[in-house]
Amino acid sequence: MVVFAIVMEGPFIGRNQDDDRLENRFRFLMQRIELLSSDRDSMANVMFDGHSGQLSGLSERFSGYLFRSFEGMANDHIADTPSFVDSSSSVGIQIADICAYVVRVYQQNNLHNTTPALGDEYLFAIRRWYNTIQDKTLNFTTTDGEPRPGIFFMAQGDS
Repeated sequence: MVVFAIVMEGPFIGRNQDDDRLENRFRFLMQRIELLSSDRDSMANVMFDGHSGQLSGLSERFSGYLFRSFEGMANDHIADTPSFVDSSSSVGIQIADICAYVVRVYQQNNLHNTTPALGDEYLFAIRRWYNTIQDKTLNFTTTDGEPRPGIFFMAQGDS
């Protein structure tokens, strides 16, 4: 199992409804999935939680990215259509949700710069789980020499 995370600083700026481009957070994730799949000479099927209200129109934006952008058309190892699945019946989505939660709590509590207060077993557990997630991620470098860290910190406003 390989874990990728795209960390966004708040506040989150909502998507312009007239913009049909795939949001950067998804693009950056697709870049890493393509590099991993290419490295393993395999195909990836991207799955999203079908019950998330935030994903309206994602299938169309995803297709637009894959078929109308130079970056997307270069992806040879990602299936053409994402799958939208019920998170209650998909272990993969449940694991992704847990990983996203751990990364978010880790960042919000600044655990990369501080140690949890003595006796705060919850934040110590979050820190331990975050370290496990870090062990499950891979960093890549593109053929152009651009780094693609497995856990990527987006610039504020670059959603």
